[in-house]
Amino acid sequence: MDKEEKHVVLHKEIDLIQACITRMAQNSFTIKGWYFALIIVISAWKFNNSLFYGCTLFVTALIFYVLNLQFYIYERRFRELYSERIKLRCEEDDYEDKLYSLTPKSEKFSVKLYYKKYIKKNKMLLFMYFGICVLLIIANLLMNKAPEDKVKIEIEGINHILETLDK
Repeated sequence: MDKEEKHVVLHKEIDLIQACITRMAQNSFTIKGWYFALIIVISAWKFNNSLFYGCTLFVTALIFYVLNLQFYIYERRFRELYSERIKLRCEEDDYEDKLYSLTPKSEKFSVKLYYKKYIKKNKMLLFMYFGICVLLIIANLLMNKAPEDKVKIEIEGINHILETLDK
């Protein structure tokens, strides 16, 4: 392979890896959108039991946090693969080694490793999911504090609307 062909192959390979990185970022963004949509649906239901509401929000946040973290982990691995491939292709003349391979390095699962490498570096994601959960639970508790007053206000409002329609 001459130098120009190697250059073209490198760009094609890097474009493939970049497409994987973009796909992982897009999946992460989509997961966040689904999370917000589901939180809105859960909040729209009228829960009389605040404990059930809180547990529902917490489980939802946990599930979507783990899904989003998984896409974040794969995105980081593809970024490492991207850097590794550029380094490999610039240093070596053997272009046949792992040519167009899109398999990122797999790591042995360890809670400490995942915490240090992914969760600790991405605390904003954790605060986003569980912070919204806590805020919605507090809002639900405050809204359910005086249900008699809300019922009176709603009945008075409905009566007023009915009176204006009768006129």
